[in-house]
Amino acid sequence: NTLMMPKSLMFSFDRNPYRMFINNLVSVGEKSPMFHQAVAVWYGQRKVKLVEDEWPDLIKRMQAKGAKVYGICKMPINLTNIENKRLQELKELGVTFTTSVNESEDITVKKERPWFSRFYKGVLFTGPYSKMHAIMELFRVTNHIPKKLLVFLNMNYEVKEVNTALRVFNMEYFIVEYLAARQIVGRPNKEVAKFQQKQLIEAGVWLEDDAAENLLKQSKQQQNQNAAEVPK
Repeated sequence: NTLMMPKSLMFSFDRNPYRMFINNLVSVGEKSPMFHQAVAVWYGQRKVKLVEDEWPDLIKRMQAKGAKVYGICKMPINLTNIENKRLQELKELGVTFTTSVNESEDITVKKERPWFSRFYKGVLFTGPYSKMHAIMELFRVTNHIPKKLLVFLNMNYEVKEVNTALRVFNMEYFIVEYLAARQIVGRPNKEVAKFQQKQLIEAGVWLEDDAAENLLKQSKQQQNQNAAEVPK
């Protein structure tokens, strides 16, 4: 919800009661792994969009002035090979980050368990750690602390955490609490959203809004036709 966000209106901020659907699946998946599988399917099949169309051009302009621009990604659960999936999403949106730190494109940042923090081809994947913790560990393992730093985050508590952590360094930094995703207008259709949720959990398929709406219409038409054919 900073650089990109899910395309489906189910995840919009516009007075939307369904926005936390995936977060809820993550929570119940602690006791019922089938819901974590549904989360994995969603990440594998969903479509994303830029929060603002100007992001790719802004990144290119910063890089043209000599800035190194990286992404940071926090996932709710450990998903196999999610790094390449997220990088492909970036590519399709026209986003090109600076791919290396100290000429390395793949750095294990902190590994205490199978799910670990990793810098990979321009993106810092936090693993089970907070964004603040992952940033601090990247500084440590690379021994590379920038003189100036600009950070975009969309959660207020993350802004506070990173701000507190960066105070110990002799650097100029500025943190933007970036809330553009909250300004995007568009609410999901209740019936379509419920149908999407059911398809994901029961059929293991994620349907974007248009596909879900069309399939729902077809299903209703078939039901009506079947009802009309039943003899009285």
